[in-house]
Amino acid sequence: MNSLLSHIVELSASDTSFSDVQVEQGQTVMCRRPDGWTESGYGVAEAEDIIPVMNALDREWKLLLKQGGAIDRAIDLSHVRLRCNAYTTNGGTRIAITIRKLPLEALSMEQLRLPAQVAQFAAMPKGLLLLSGATGSGKTTTIAAIIKRINETRAAHIVTIEEPIEYIFSRNKSIITQREIGAPGSGADSVSFSAGLREALRQRPDVIVVGEIRDADTADTVLRAAESGHYIMATVHARNAVGAIQKMLSFFPNDTATRAATLSSSLCGVISQTLVPSVDNKRFVPALEIIINADSSTTAMIANVDKHRQLEEKLKSGQMPGCVGVNTVLKKLVTEGVISRKAAMAASYAPEELDILNK
Repeated sequence: MNSLLSHIVELSASDTSFSDVQVEQGQTVMCRRPDGWTESGYGVAEAEDIIPVMNALDREWKLLLKQGGAIDRAIDLSHVRLRCNAYTTNGGTRIAITIRKLPLEALSMEQLRLPAQVAQFAAMPKGLLLLSGATGSGKTTTIAAIIKRINETRAAHIVTIEEPIEYIFSRNKSIITQREIGAPGSGADSVSFSAGLREALRQRPDVIVVGEIRDADTADTVLRAAESGHYIMATVHARNAVGAIQKMLSFFPNDTATRAATLSSSLCGVISQTLVPSVDNKRFVPALEIIINADSSTTAMIANVDKHRQLEEKLKSGQMPGCVGVNTVLKKLVTEGVISRKAAMAASYAPEELDILNK
C-alpha cells in the first residue's frame, strides 16, 4: 500500500475528528476538522504519491479524467467509507482528490442529534422534501438517517439516484434500490439525475431520493413525480430554507407563478442545514432550519413569490408552528454551551439578527 494511501487509511481510523481530506499535487495534504482546515501530518503530496491512489480508484483514470473532467468513486474500508472526487487542476497539469469520510452504515436521527421534526419527514406518504446547504454541510447524512428510519418502519420501495452512491443500505422493511450516475461507458447505472429519475418512475417506487437538482429537466420531473403521489427527497444548493424554495423556482423563469402554485401543493417541507464546530472543536454540530408545509398560511406564502420575504420573516420570528429558523437553533446551542457565540455568528446567514438575539 502506498504511503499516501496508508496515511489516509490511518487517519480515517484514528480518533481525529474530520470530515474531508484534500490532496493536491505539489501541495500539503490538508484535512477539514471542526475548527477548519489544517495539515493532516503527511506533508506535500507529489505525483508519485498520488498516482497509486488514482490506480486504486480506477485503473482507467487517465482516460476517464480526459473524457469527463472528474471521477467520483467510493472506497469501502473496514471501518469507514471514503467518497473520492478526483480531478485535474492548473490546465490539466496537476491531479487533485477531495475525499469525504462517511460511516459504513447510516447513523440514526438520535445519533446525529437531529431535531424531532425530522422524524415527521420519514413518515410522509407523498410529496417533496427539499434539503439545502453548502457542500459538506451534512445533507447526505441527514437524508441517510431519514432513509434508515423509513427502512425500519415502512414497507416501501426506495430508489436512490446518487453521484456516487455514498451510504450503502441493506433491506429491512423496505426494498432499497441504489443507482449511480456516471458517464456513458463508466459502468454507472444512469447518465444523469434527470434520466435516472425518469427511469425510476417506471420501477414502481414509493420513495425516490435525488442526489441533486441541477437543471430544469430534473426540477420539472421532480415536481411531476411529487404531484403524482410519490415521496421525493432532493437536494438543492441554497443558503437557507426559503432560498431552497426560490432555487427550485429559478429553474422556471418563464413560468414562476404557475410553478410556485404547484410547489406549494406538493412541498412537504424544507431542511436547510449547516455544521458548526462544538466548543471543544471535537465534533461537528448540525444546525437545521426547518419549514413544514402543514397549514394554509404557509402554503399560501409558498404559492405567492411576492410573499417569500414574509415567509422568511415569519420563520425567523418563530411564528410558524413546527418550523424553526436557524438563528433560533444557533441561539439555543450557544445557551446550552454546545457551540461558541463566535461559531454561531459564523454559521448564521443573518448574523446581525443573531447578535440582537444574544444581547
